Amino acid sequence: MEHPKFKKYHSNDMDSQNNWFQYCCDNQTPFISVMYRTKLADVHYDYISYDLDKDELLEPHDWEIHQNVLRIFCKHSTNKRSDVVFSGWHVIMIKDVTIEAAEKIAAELYDLINPIIEGGG
Repeated sequence: MEHPKFKKYHSNDMDSQNNWFQYCCDNQTPFISVMYRTKLADVHYDYISYDLDKDELLEPHDWEIHQNVLRIFCKHSTNKRSDVVFSGWHVIMIKDVTIEAAEKIAAELYDLINPIIEGGG
């Protein structure tokens, strides 16, 4: 079964966020969200949806993940206020990008993270 790469919802819609998180936990798929406002959006990735055995597969790829996220961010970000914040490889937040850019970033982030998990590290 193919899973959605990310979920897009308004930044105030906590029900959608909670439902998406539960879906990701149940299906062991990356928790990647596009949280939009009027014109801009944030992209959020968190490893917390994975069981511990899958979670440990990402750690050896920390540097690779960081470098590729920065490349993806630079490729799509056009807003000077945009920013990318890392909490190790555990949490990635890309802030204040256009909604269109956020969707592209989220899809590429999924394409970066999911093969590591699916391939067993």
